[in-house]
Amino acid sequence: MDRFNLPSVERMTGVSVTKITYWLTEFPELRELALEEDEEVFLTYEALGLVLRLELLLDEVGLTIAGARRQLALDKAPEPERQKLSQRILSIRRELEQVRQILED
Repeated sequence: MDRFNLPSVERMTGVSVTKITYWLTEFPELRELALEEDEEVFLTYEALGLVLRLELLLDEVGLTIAGARRQLALDKAPEPERQKLSQRILSIRRELEQVRQILED
């Protein structure tokens, strides 16, 4: 099994060691994929993918930690539940757009 220490992960993903270390405390999914050996943390390929997913959600999409947690949970949800949640989110979005329209008028 290939594994990478945090400085290697930083070089490969562009995500700082500090951020990854923080995310390890905030996201159990990432912590479960981490291996500790002699007080050094190593990540697997699967963990690298999750680091990149978190970078996308938090820094590019702009979600909060809580929002990223919800999105990760949604990613794991079965398809029917995912569709139901997506429809609910779209409904809430439409309602918010209507409220904004009312406030702007």
